[in-house]
Amino acid sequence: VTGVQTCALPIFAVGSTKQVVVANSESGMAVISQATLTLTCDHRAVDGATGATFLKSVQRNLESQVN
Repeated sequence: VTGVQTCALPIFAVGSTKQVVVANSESGMAVISQATLTLTCDHRAVDGATGATFLKSVQRNLESQVN
């Protein structure tokens, strides 16, 4: 988006999942599925904090489906 091409519509992308090893307080290590979430928005039209809140909400919803 350049110059006067301001668009209030953000671009949301979800990457493929992959298995990764992470630290776990219960057993020391665990294998989990992980995906990358990306949000692109023009800060002239959408506040970055609003975008971050949206991504956090998506993360909570996805994680609640797994647990």
